[in-house]
Amino acid sequence: MNRTIFIHVEEEFLIAGTETFQGKFRNLSGKDTDRFWFYFFINKHNNRIDYGYEFRKSFQDNEPDFIGNFLDVIIDSEKTYEMSGYKNRYLECMFSITEDLRDQYFAVMHADGAPFNEKEPIPISISFSDNVTKQAQTLLSNYFTKRNYTVYQTGIPFPVLWTSMLIKSSVKTAKYAIIEAFGNNLNMSAVTYSEKTGIVRTHYKSFNRFGTNPAVHIIAHKIVNDANKLSGLLTTPESIEKEVKRHFLLAENLVWQMNNSNRPYLHVTTQFDENSGVPLNLTLSVDEIRRLTLLHIHQLSMFFEDNFLRHNKLSPESFDAVILLGDTLAGDLAQKEFLRFGSAKIRCFANSELKIVLPALAAFSNQKFDDSQLDSKAENTLEKVEIGELMPGNQVVLHTFDPTPGKGKAMQHLAYVGNNTFEVVASTRSLQKGDLATALETVWLPGMKAHFEILRNKSHLGRFETRPIKAMELF
Repeated sequence: MNRTIFIHVEEEFLIAGTETFQGKFRNLSGKDTDRFWFYFFINKHNNRIDYGYEFRKSFQDNEPDFIGNFLDVIIDSEKTYEMSGYKNRYLECMFSITEDLRDQYFAVMHADGAPFNEKEPIPISISFSDNVTKQAQTLLSNYFTKRNYTVYQTGIPFPVLWTSMLIKSSVKTAKYAIIEAFGNNLNMSAVTYSEKTGIVRTHYKSFNRFGTNPAVHIIAHKIVNDANKLSGLLTTPESIEKEVKRHFLLAENLVWQMNNSNRPYLHVTTQFDENSGVPLNLTLSVDEIRRLTLLHIHQLSMFFEDNFLRHNKLSPESFDAVILLGDTLAGDLAQKEFLRFGSAKIRCFANSELKIVLPALAAFSNQKFDDSQLDSKAENTLEKVEIGELMPGNQVVLHTFDPTPGKGKAMQHLAYVGNNTFEVVASTRSLQKGDLATALETVWLPGMKAHFEILRNKSHLGRFETRPIKAMELF
């Protein structure tokens, strides 16, 4: 019997599920959908925080008391909202989601006849999109802990999880190219598998803002650029980018109109946030939008060919399959574009299929993976950590791996407090949040094991040894 909640976090939402009994997986629901959306309304009239997709438009229109871009704004500890005269950090908006998750979890446990104590922490296993920053991952994990959840497994790269669903028991070795666009960015990974090493992500590259639907991307940019030619209100790249994002929802509606009518033109009335109330009337050519969309899709495939494959000295022939994830890539036009890399190798999964990653997360306890061969140029990855050069407040993540059966991958997330001592932020092994770990080495290098003396609640627990270090991150 498994009492864990399995959670996957994307930029704009999280999904969650449980598998009390093996093979009986249930998705948990947020506000009549299988997604718990990170759009919030500060309901001052009822002194509560509401969340849901329906608040997306109000946020993009900059209406007061609506919160979006959540995983970005929570990083700024100075940003707060006010309710009943009290100031709160934006992270506290997660309260309503954690409570809904708790209520649904209890309902499932009752329905399945699983014994549990409502006062005990709820175990959760979390995976994160590559689009979610390490800072946001840490803040969310810590908040769940604060709300009486126990985070016991984090840091599994999303492409590794997805690959675990593709590998059959008879497969000895495999190599996949995974191109993912479930969020706003276009993420590319090369992932290999062997019985000896497990699942390894060897290369990774991300293209900012190229994960959105190509037609939506084209229409939003064209509306803003054409309207700005009329008004001249937007004078900086930042103001233009802000308006483009604000016009995504309008662009989505126009794509639907374009696909469901034979009209050669789209008539649009919009306004900029900087000059709200002044209408800007535009006419967009459907034929031009379709041509630009094809060019944009071709650009995505060129990113894969030039900036990923050729840059890393890879070839399409070396992959057993090329996996396209997300509606941006699962559409007919994108599929046709990527067929040139081998029609028999292309496999597509739409946005609606993202939720199948949750059973993979549940099953992953029986899998092994090693992210140690990840491109050393990835953000925050280090070849050496000299403890004497750290400053209090620096955080180090040690990714470790031992191929011995029953061991595999582990992670220690540590915050430096001074005098060679760290406070444990998160651990996938026996360390607990809040433990004090005094390092016995002065430098850490890949391949070595780190050793600590552990203090918990002022009691000395003895020595702790990590598995061999495969990668280190500092932030």
